[in-house]
Amino acid sequence: MHESLNSMSVIDNRRIVTRLILTLIDRVKFEGRNVEEELDLLTQFRSTFGSIERVLFNIVERVNSLAMRVRSLRPNHEHNSGSASFVRGCMAFSYITIPSIEDPSLVIRLYTSTAQVALVNGCLGQAESCIKESVYLLSKLDNDSKINDKIIDATVVVDLASCLASTLLMCPDITSVLVADNQNQNQQILYLLKGLINAIHICPILKTDNISTLKSILKAELYIKIIFLLSAFSQSQYLYSAGKTDANDKIYGGSDPFLIVISDIFKIVVSKIRLLNSPKANQLLQETLMTILNLNNNIQDSIDREWLSENDIAY
Repeated sequence: MHESLNSMSVIDNRRIVTRLILTLIDRVKFEGRNVEEELDLLTQFRSTFGSIERVLFNIVERVNSLAMRVRSLRPNHEHNSGSASFVRGCMAFSYITIPSIEDPSLVIRLYTSTAQVALVNGCLGQAESCIKESVYLLSKLDNDSKINDKIIDATVVVDLASCLASTLLMCPDITSVLVADNQNQNQQILYLLKGLINAIHICPILKTDNISTLKSILKAELYIKIIFLLSAFSQSQYLYSAGKTDANDKIYGGSDPFLIVISDIFKIVVSKIRLLNSPKANQLLQETLMTILNLNNNIQDSIDREWLSENDIAY
């Protein structure tokens, strides 16, 4: 049935065949530690059914789940050389499979979830690569981007960016740690977050004008989520983490250079909301800032009072 499908196939026939294949894949499961055999079979499924996007999506999710299962089988969830190598193989499988999917929203979701699995399993380089791909694709979403032949709207972009932003709290600044020069190291602090903010700014779907009031509010809400994320970044201990992978609370330990960068990004995001020229957005901003500045001493202490007064921000 799968071989009978082509670009001229009726949509209903494709759905029926896709459902049957997904049922087959779901029913084929290996118990216990037969993870290599399961990965081999999933690789065969990818080779055979790789022309169907929904099947590829399911296979990537299965491989990511397989990586998590291997972790759960280890004492204290600590990998040895063998299990760590296998998990890296799973992450590589997902990373090279995801681009075969054309639906940009599915691709971004898979890159983000794969990054989360990679972080939990200590595959930092692969996690960073997945996040960078998500950020890049987010910046390119335009009015021609579609989900199941339906144009992607701004609400979908906000959802994708929000999920990606939440993942960043768990991800350490890998590049910054590897840079020896202090000045260059400071420039690399929160580089992934800076990239996400820039992607939000230039994303064609989120471009605003005097007519698009809804887009202005949605974009403001997304920037406000970034402000809350900055507040979380400034905490001495983060609310959540990726297993035993150290995040930036352990790497920087609330150091002054780190808090200064948070303060600088905070100001940039506030200015971007102001530039939206939306009364509703300004109201949301003021309410958010009052909450954060009254509760978060780390952010309040790192932002000069003169700037707060110039921007009519109560504290």
